[in-house]
Amino acid sequence: MAMKSLEDILKFDSLPAAENTLREIHSLFLQSRSTDDPEGLNHCRDLIRKGKRRALMISRNKRVNASKREEKKEIAQWFTVWLQTPELFWEWLDLRKSSPDFISRFGGATSPQSS
Repeated sequence: MAMKSLEDILKFDSLPAAENTLREIHSLFLQSRSTDDPEGLNHCRDLIRKGKRRALMISRNKRVNASKREEKKEIAQWFTVWLQTPELFWEWLDLRKSSPDFISRFGGATSPQSS
């Protein structure tokens, strides 16, 4: 697995970009799991942890617009749930995006950007 190309995947400037990032990393995670590649699995998890740390850092930065901080807090939650249960993440995300809380905060389900 090309480590440099994985670093380029980590983008979360918006909810759709974060979803795309998670889809790409999840795909690589499944590929690593199917080929019994523990280094690849660990690298995928490390990227998600890195994204979570960055998103949390931005969510706590008072110089950042309040709505953008809320979005980063949401993205950090997505990364947390993926780390806890990657097998159930996509079902959880669908439920999350259709929840009244998400809709009131972010205006409804977002669609990932086309790659």
